[in-house]
Amino acid sequence: MRSGKERDLPVALVYIDIRMPPGMDGIETIRRFRQVDRDVEIVIMTAYTDMTITEIVHGMELLHKVLYIRKPFTREEIQQMTLSLVEKWNIERRLEEKRRQVAVEHRRLDAVINATGEPIAMCDLDGRLVFANRNYERLLELPHGELKAMSPEALAARVDDRFREPRPSDVEGRFTMMDRDDIVELKPGDGVLEQRLFYRIVMPVRDGAGETLGSLYVYRDVSKEMEMERMKAEVLRLRTELQSAYSFEGIVGDSDPMRNVYMLMTRAAESDITVLIQGESGTGKELVAKSFHFHSSRKAGPFLAINCAAVPETLIESEIRRPRLPHPGVFGAPRPGRHLGGRGLPARLLRPGRHHRSGG
Repeated sequence: MRSGKERDLPVALVYIDIRMPPGMDGIETIRRFRQVDRDVEIVIMTAYTDMTITEIVHGMELLHKVLYIRKPFTREEIQQMTLSLVEKWNIERRLEEKRRQVAVEHRRLDAVINATGEPIAMCDLDGRLVFANRNYERLLELPHGELKAMSPEALAARVDDRFREPRPSDVEGRFTMMDRDDIVELKPGDGVLEQRLFYRIVMPVRDGAGETLGSLYVYRDVSKEMEMERMKAEVLRLRTELQSAYSFEGIVGDSDPMRNVYMLMTRAAESDITVLIQGESGTGKELVAKSFHFHSSRKAGPFLAINCAAVPETLIESEIRRPRLPHPGVFGAPRPGRHLGGRGLPARLLRPGRHHRSGG
C-alpha cells in the first residue's frame, strides 16, 4: 500500500479478516493501513462470533469508511460491494480535488479583494455579512469573525456608528459624477486625524440565472479628490483675483487720451510684438506691463519685473543674460509666456527678435 501511494497508484479497497496468521490480527492490520492511507475503504470479514461488532470497531477511526460482513458470503455479494465501494472512493477523490481547487480560487479571490485599496463587503438578502476584505474590517474596526457573527441589525448599527453625513459645504458643487446622498464621512476618532469622505457604492449581486443573492458594498475614499477640488478652487480664486487686480479696469482714468491708451494696450496684448512703455516715475508703467501680460496669450507663464536702474550699467547685460549655469539669467533660459518689465533697460536688449545665450 505504501509503495502504491508513493507512485500515485493508491489502493481503493481492502478486504481484511479478523482472524489472521499469528503475529497480527485484523484490527491491528487496519490501524497500520490507516497510518499509510486514511482514505482507503475497508471491509472486515469474519466467521467467528466471539467478538461483537461493537468490540471490533471500538476505538477505530473513520467508521464511515468501514464495512462489516460475516462469512459465508456469495461471489455476487462481494462483486456488488466492491463496485459500490470503489465508485464511492472515486467520487470522494473527485470531490476532494474540487474542494482543493475551490480553496485555491478562494485564496486568489481573497488576495485580489484585499489588494484593492477600497473597503469591500457583501451581505445576503437579510443583511447578514457574507464576506469582507481587510480594509472593510479596518474601516469598521472589527475582525472578520465578529463581523460575520453580527446580526443584520447589529451590523447596520455598527456602520451607522462609524459614519455620519458630511457638512453640505464639503460636498456642495463637488463630485458631479456622484450622488450626494452616497457620500459619507468617517467620524473622528483616535485613529482618524483628518477628514475622510467616502463614496458608498451599493450594487446587487446576482448568480448566473439572474437571481439576486445579496448586495455588494464598496467604499471609495474621495478625500484626496476633495482636497484636489479645494486646491483647484483656490487656484481659480487666486487667478481671478490676480486678473482683476491687473485688468485694464484696474487702471484709473476715463479721459479720451486714456481711452486711446486702453485701445493700444488691447491691440498690443493680442499681438506678439515687443512693447516699450515710457513714462515718468510713479505713472504706473509696471501696472500697464502686468495688464499686458494678464491679457495676452502668455498669461499662463511667469511675469518677471526687474529694476534695471538698480543694476550698474556694466553688469546689466551679464545679470540679465548670464550665460553660465546653474543661473542662466532672464534671457539665458527662455520659456514660453515670459514677459519682462524693467526700468533703465539698455536699448540693445529691447531690439525685436530673439536673444541667444553666448558662451557656456
